[in-house]
Amino acid sequence: MKIKEIWRYPVKSMQGESIDSGSMTSNGLEGDRAWALWDGVTIRGAKKFAQLMQAKAWYEEPGKAPLIQLPDQAPFSAEDTECNAHLSDFCGADVTLEPLRSPDDLDYYRRVAEERSEAEARAFFGLGPDDPFPDFSRFPSSVAEYASPPGTYFDCFSLHIMTTSSLKSLQALAPDSQIDARRFRPNLIIETDEEGFPETGWEGKKLKVGDVVINLTLMCPRCVMPTIGFDEFKKDPGIMRTLVQNCQHSLGIYAEVEQPGTLQVGAEVQLI
Repeated sequence: MKIKEIWRYPVKSMQGESIDSGSMTSNGLEGDRAWALWDGVTIRGAKKFAQLMQAKAWYEEPGKAPLIQLPDQAPFSAEDTECNAHLSDFCGADVTLEPLRSPDDLDYYRRVAEERSEAEARAFFGLGPDDPFPDFSRFPSSVAEYASPPGTYFDCFSLHIMTTSSLKSLQALAPDSQIDARRFRPNLIIETDEEGFPETGWEGKKLKVGDVVINLTLMCPRCVMPTIGFDEFKKDPGIMRTLVQNCQHSLGIYAEVEQPGTLQVGAEVQLI
């Protein structure tokens, strides 16, 4: 196995950037999900503002604020004085773009009551009225209380990993859908030659890439985001139907960094 692609998403829910190498810190890929939208009540993403998937964000210089490009507009910096006005117009709501805050600011990261209802949860996961919910029993209890683990803008864990085998297998199950890794927003795409969905057997194991060691935690239950249309991809609820019926809602695996270091595209990956 080897690393085929590395992806970083400077702004939560916006399109990210493919990079040749990246620094793995104890809290994931450096610069990943470092900014997010705040509406004065809670952290928001594409589950609230689906149009965010049409926006792009990338770093022009290391250590600088990312650049953002909205459809048919010139890029602007996340620190531009007009940034919040641009994003508010784009989202149709008053929002501000915020860098990460202290993990002690618990109220900032807390979910609002509306996100805890069954109806909102079904919308969040793109589920029909009769679809079963994913099994959340193995997730940290804090997921129910916080929109992101305090001090981060991740949904739950700091890394998301997918294999080329899983993408190929999902495409075979959904031949009429446009299956592309960009719909699923992984950090690492691992090139594999196995049949089926290799990640389903990876829970509790580790990936070793040079000096970097990654703990593989649990399969990633998919939310509605892979069904959202953006760029050349059309809106496709059928993707969720396929995942519910064939993959127990899941695709790819969550992970956390045990030993930091640098990753390169093409690096050999060892499953241990």
